[in-house]
Amino acid sequence: MNSSRSDTESESTSLSGSDTESVMLCDPNRLTLHIEAHPHESSAMWDIYQPIFNWIDPDAQLLRITERTHPVENAKGGMAGNASMHDSQRPEVPSIAVLAFLQEEGLFGCDRIQSAKQYFEKTPWKFHYSDKVSKSGINPYPYNSQDYYVTSTDLPLWAMRQVHQGKEHFRFVLFTSYESWEDMVDFYKLMSGASPDVLRSHFCLFTMHTNPHYDVQFALKRLPKDVKPKILDSSSLQFRVGDIGHLVPLFPNVCRPLSDTRWETTDHDGNRIVLETTGLVSQSAIASSSRLSQPLMGFYV
Repeated sequence: MNSSRSDTESESTSLSGSDTESVMLCDPNRLTLHIEAHPHESSAMWDIYQPIFNWIDPDAQLLRITERTHPVENAKGGMAGNASMHDSQRPEVPSIAVLAFLQEEGLFGCDRIQSAKQYFEKTPWKFHYSDKVSKSGINPYPYNSQDYYVTSTDLPLWAMRQVHQGKEHFRFVLFTSYESWEDMVDFYKLMSGASPDVLRSHFCLFTMHTNPHYDVQFALKRLPKDVKPKILDSSSLQFRVGDIGHLVPLFPNVCRPLSDTRWETTDHDGNRIVLETTGLVSQSAIASSSRLSQPLMGFYV
């Protein structure tokens, strides 16, 4: 058996051997996806997306859908706010994707996976593109490719994959511009409070939560130079942290309060990120944050 793995093959590896003794890994809501729906559409959107989470755990609370009560703001931090003429001509990929990795279960495993795949072939889903995992001409697994689907180009991509070893898992993927890769890796080390389980030239993976049945993962995937991420105004990732007072001065963009326990900032590409915390941010930390404009160079948690 060949002991070496290609970069793309490593992206499908289950990381059940990560440090389960960490207190952070026990928090099932350490990472959640938040979507703002148009008025009166939140219920229908929930009916479309929740079945995907039900494939692995019907009780998982990884998705929040709320009704938008304010206009979408176009102002963005990071690279998204300074797009050049050349940048505006590059094709776009929605910046957020959600993947469900499903196991084969005995003789009926393929039927289960086939049923999940067929779910994406029904209205209102639309095929977006396929990211082939196997570079060889022969694909030994019928679902060893990532076919991404969307209900709208302004909402996240969704996909399912077959996992052949280890536990099942949900994976939240953030597609990252080629130019900001190193800064984005450093920024999300801050957000996750940990070093990545996998770090390669175009792929970075964190285990955010683990239990006996499945893992919740967060990944960064570097886009080619000629493709840019499309920032999704209606969608954001929320990270739960203990106290962001010491983190705020290290953010590349301003951090503003949403409530007593939730704060919002943007990463280097301009993605909106929400932090949920039980701690309070000092006014001096907020002032320091507003003066910062430099990227997070060489910061490691």
